[in-house]
Order: sequence, then structure tokens, then C-alpha cells
Amino acid sequence: MRKKNKPLCLQCGDKCKRTTTKFCSRECMKKHRKEHKVRYGGPELKREVLHCEWCDNPFYPYHKGMRFCSKECSGKFRWESGDRQWNVNGIESARNMKPEQKAKLAAAMSRRNKERGYTRGIGGKREDLGHYVRSRWEANICRLLKYTGIYYQFEPDTFKLSDGTNMYCYTPDIKIARRIYIEVKGWETPKARTKRLLMEEQYPEIEIIYINEPQYKYISKLVKDIIPNWEYDKKHGR
Repeated sequence: MRKKNKPLCLQCGDKCKRTTTKFCSRECMKKHRKEHKVRYGGPELKREVLHCEWCDNPFYPYHKGMRFCSKECSGKFRWESGDRQWNVNGIESARNMKPEQKAKLAAAMSRRNKERGYTRGIGGKREDLGHYVRSRWEANICRLLKYTGIYYQFEPDTFKLSDGTNMYCYTPDIKIARRIYIEVKGWETPKARTKRLLMEEQYPEIEIIYINEPQYKYISKLVKDIIPNWEYDKKHGR
């Protein structure tokens, strides 16, 4: 049987190690595909240069439908236009997801957060409440309001904030009156603290009642045996 000649590498010209390849090494393959804009396992990648709709800078799109060169430009555009339905590359936001998609996303985020060790929240729809919540604490506060007959709405409003350089969107957890909200906070990140201070400065007419860990533990101790379906984490004493 006649042996096949080993081909020469398309990048460096050396003889390849096998007869069924075009490159002598993985490094040569990466260099060749980068220089010639060739996709892995596919034909040449013909990309048309587009101009960002916000800053007008040229950029190469990674897929069809891209309108902005970066997430910052996308956020600034959506801030000015008031369009919060779509994110940077046209992917539907969590607010517009189907319930099953939102449940999967919440479960994945909860697993990630538990691995990092900074939350015990379990997001998902609660059947007794009839809506989605992000954690046990939020679900229990909603149960307390429902048990006491206080009408509430979960995350109905979003406020725009700015510190002169950066722009933020802040959505309080629970609305119980026209200008009164409840925010359930087990911990406060630097970004959350910035939003809280900007909210106090730019929306002084809005009152937000913050329920932190000591306050929640005190409430839970009083009512956990009275209110049905109260979610109690025995491992951590909450």
C-alpha cells in the first residue's frame, strides 16, 4: 500500500506530523486563522465593519443584529431612549422572559451565589404568593404583608440614577403605597450602597424602608410560627 505524503504546514511551511491535517501544530493553526479571519471548523469569516449607533466608532460585529460597539454605549443609548426591554446584543432581558426561563436563570444564579458564599437566597415563583421573588427573605416579607392585609406590588417601578459619570437603574423590592417601598437587604455591596445614597439624594420624595439582617431575624422570630408557608432556614437560624 502506497503511503501518503505528509503535507506542508500552511503557516510556517514545515512538514506536518499527519497526512490528514493542514498545520504542523496548534499554534500555527491559531496564527493562520487569526491572520486570515477563518472560523474554527468553518469557512472564512467575512465581517462587515459597522458604526456604533451611539459613539459612531467603527467595530466588527460578532453576530447579526449588533448595533453598538460596547455595553457602555448600549447602556447609554437605552438610558437616553428609555428602552430597557433589550440588552446590548438584542438578547431579551429577564423582565421579559417566560416563567420557566426566569426560573432556570434564578436557579443558576442562586447556585453561583452559594458557591461564592455571599447569599442564601433562593429565587423562583411562590405558589402561595402568585409571583416571582428573588430570595426566601423577600418571599417571607411578602407573606407577612399578605397576612396582615396590606396590598403590595413586587418590583413595579424602576428609578434612573446618575452620579455624573455612571448611570444606574434601581428597582426597589416591594411597593406598599404611592411613594413608599420596602427593600430587603441581607447585605450591602458597594454598588448597592451607591444606589441607596443616590436614591436619597435624587428622589427625596420617595420613602424606602430597609429591612436588614437583624430586623429580619427579629421579625422572623415573632411570626414564623404564625404565618403559613414561612420559609425558615434552620441551618443558619433564619
